[in-house]
Amino acid sequence: MFLFEPLKDNKLWRRVLSVVFGVGFVAWGLVSIYLGHITAFRHINLTFYRTRDPFAFWLVVLLVLYLGVGCIYRGIRGKS
Repeated sequence: MFLFEPLKDNKLWRRVLSVVFGVGFVAWGLVSIYLGHITAFRHINLTFYRTRDPFAFWLVVLLVLYLGVGCIYRGIRGKS
């Protein structure tokens, strides 16, 4: 079962907005892989580095990428 169910109202602006946010999350994940660090939880300001804490870094990157792919899937799929 996928975490994100399709949008039930199938409005075009919600679907487009979901795809835009998904592309943003995927871009954030890919840029963080390229740079070697990712900052999560902005108010707490936790920065995970690929060399210092590889497990936490890859966990957060995978969560961000999963969120991005889920938003893109949700936006493209629409009402079933």
